Amino acid sequence: MPVSRLNATLAILALICIVSLGYVTASVPESRGVAIQNVVVLVPSYGSTSTATPLYPFNTTSVTVKFLVSPEIGANFYAYYIEIRPGGGTIAAIKDKDNQWFFYVLSRLQPGAKEGLALTLEGATYKLSPGDYAYIPAGKTFTLKNIATTAFSVFAVKKPYIPTGYGSPSAVVDYEQGLTPRKASRSLTIRDMSGVGKAEYDMITLTIEADIGGGSGVYETHIEQHGVFYLSGTAEYLVHNKRYTVTEGDFLWIGPWVLHYLDQKGSIPVKYVLYKG
Repeated sequence: MPVSRLNATLAILALICIVSLGYVTASVPESRGVAIQNVVVLVPSYGSTSTATPLYPFNTTSVTVKFLVSPEIGANFYAYYIEIRPGGGTIAAIKDKDNQWFFYVLSRLQPGAKEGLALTLEGATYKLSPGDYAYIPAGKTFTLKNIATTAFSVFAVKKPYIPTGYGSPSAVVDYEQGLTPRKASRSLTIRDMSGVGKAEYDMITLTIEADIGGGSGVYETHIEQHGVFYLSGTAEYLVHNKRYTVTEGDFLWIGPWVLHYLDQKGSIPVKYVLYKG
């Protein structure tokens, strides 16, 4: 057999072996996901894959946790997308002496749902529904339970508290839409949730809504990190000279000093929860 025909035959046999062993599969779908150390993380569509690592103090059998960002990539905090099924939540009261927590109740799993989560904080109980949020300082005792008949989801942040020298932060539980809005520019509306303008806090949380055709207005670069969870709408984010499309359910982390800029896109104003610390 000529050498060329032998080589062709061997190549075909090798391909048959590869296919039979399962090494060739359907084409892998494209992902908008991005992870660049110390620069940017983009997790699309309501979180990454579910983690096999338990998130204390949540019950592993009734709660699904999806990690969004962590210190391993350069963040100074953890962010999670948490689905809490009926009866699920924390396994016991926890007093986290090192970490502060922030929860924002989402509405993707329960359109039109009423109160469904019960937060007990230092002995006081609060009923939380979509749009409600809670900031829990380090050292405060709390539980979080789903008392409804449908699953609820929350965007959560956990960050070690670093004393600022200006006293201790206070807990905050409120309804985001009930807060007084302020205009950051002609096209940006902000609602301050926790820590804004208060020196005792080492992190702040707020919501920002960009009108149709609106955006940041200026390029930003600063020492603080951003953790952004998109509640509605679509936008284009310029991060480190590259453009990323973000939409409802996406999470975006931007590292310190990384140049960034936001442009709203589409027919719906874009709204997001912003962590800054």
